[in-house]
Amino acid sequence: MRLAKKGLTPEAFFRTCDTAYRKTISIDTFKKHLNNFNLQLSRGQVSRLVLILDEDMEGNITLQEFYNALEAYNCAGEKHTNPDGSDYYASYEHRAMFKLLKILKDRKISYQELFRSCDVNNDRDVNIRELETVLTGLSSEFYQKDTQAIHNFFDVDRNSICSESEFMAQLAKAEKLLAQHNERLAGGVSRGARGSMARNDGLDLYIPGFSDNSPRS
Repeated sequence: MRLAKKGLTPEAFFRTCDTAYRKTISIDTFKKHLNNFNLQLSRGQVSRLVLILDEDMEGNITLQEFYNALEAYNCAGEKHTNPDGSDYYASYEHRAMFKLLKILKDRKISYQELFRSCDVNNDRDVNIRELETVLTGLSSEFYQKDTQAIHNFFDVDRNSICSESEFMAQLAKAEKLLAQHNERLAGGVSRGARGSMARNDGLDLYIPGFSDNSPRS
């Protein structure tokens, strides 16, 4: 909202910061530009932004990290494409769900077990915020952006409550999306800057080792 008043989308703000066109900016540069644009953010708000954007704490914000945060919190102002220039772009919400499916497979956790872990009241409804708590305890691979994106995927009615049937239906939907994603990669949709890609290789950009244990359609 504050950027919009300045006539900028969040993506345009990143480009303003990235004067060297490196698709990555330092935290210091990010903070400097926030101050230059006089967005009137408190120190706490700036710290919160940095925590979300630079969750690996490397001191830099990549264009992909920035895109991921915008999508997770529904703040995108422009249509996103792959920073590497390839044709096919999987949304961050979908990639977060693919990560969840892989971790459940690796840990041999059934969908029913995941649901029961979240259903603290045993009423066959889960507060999706409880799901976020379970996910962060399940694996250190889940960043705050991941849990927010997964929240969005499950929260079909936008009421933060998900019934057991809705929960299972959304997981089944995620499986279908993953199968379609793999088929598109196998069909060469993501050819371009990286060249021809083997099945599942695209997810190795986001999930290390994904191709070793990917679910089969």
